[in-house]
Amino acid sequence: MKDFSVLSEDGRWRSQKMLRLAEILEDYNPYLELKWIPPEHRVGGNRVAPYVIVHSKPGMKEYVVCFVQEYDIPEQVLAKVFQADMNKHDVLTQLETQERADELFRMKEWQERQEMRTDFTKMLMSDKNYIIMRDLEHDELVKYDTQRKKHPIRKVI
Repeated sequence: MKDFSVLSEDGRWRSQKMLRLAEILEDYNPYLELKWIPPEHRVGGNRVAPYVIVHSKPGMKEYVVCFVQEYDIPEQVLAKVFQADMNKHDVLTQLETQERADELFRMKEWQERQEMRTDFTKMLMSDKNYIIMRDLEHDELVKYDTQRKKHPIRKVI
């Protein structure tokens, strides 16, 4: 799946895959958190990693697990977190953790698609006569009407 940016609550654009990584990390261990570091707070300017994974357990001092770059592949970052949790590091274990991380990302993506389908179904059953959604196959915004017809949205420059 293509990675596109999502507007966050603070008005900044974030990678959808990184947001998905944050959710998976929280599901895996509620004490792990992927934090985004705004450019103005990065020591050393924009060259420093924009993301950091921290472990913050109540009653314990918060510590950095690792830094994550924009170009890092989220599935590999998750696999590294899994590997760090394991006592024994061998090639087979590393391959299994990478496969597990990839599968979690596929499952999370499937879950998001199911939620979109549910929203679409609710719209069809409601009084609303259209819904705007992202067509994941073509990676574009489209408007669906109650007759399930797809209308492309013209981009205004």
